Amino acid sequence: MFEQYAYIPKQHHVSLASTIRNHSVSSVATAPLLAKMYRYALDGLAGPVEMKELGFATSLFVTADGIKVSSVTATQSGLWIQLARVGDKPPLLTLGQKWIMESGNATLGNTATSLW
Repeated sequence: MFEQYAYIPKQHHVSLASTIRNHSVSSVATAPLLAKMYRYALDGLAGPVEMKELGFATSLFVTADGIKVSSVTATQSGLWIQLARVGDKPPLLTLGQKWIMESGNATLGNTATSLW
């Protein structure tokens, strides 16, 4: 499902595919969307990313020990990808869905967070 995205390490393919399979049929979690968010998060590890595409929010944290954490949130759905890198090692992946963020969709309720 993610083999065509060369920038996504093979060890993250299973987690990303599992996220899609575990979402409901009506979910917006698709391979192209998660790959795009992964790319934005990966770019964020190199430095702050200026988002030119509406519908995504990014953040970057840098610590004194060479640890960088970059995250991307799809603002309409709450889908969230976070990559953390320690030195030159491959990035570590966290992904899930935020509902405690402010959302433009009142039916979502803004009450729960799921992490996979």
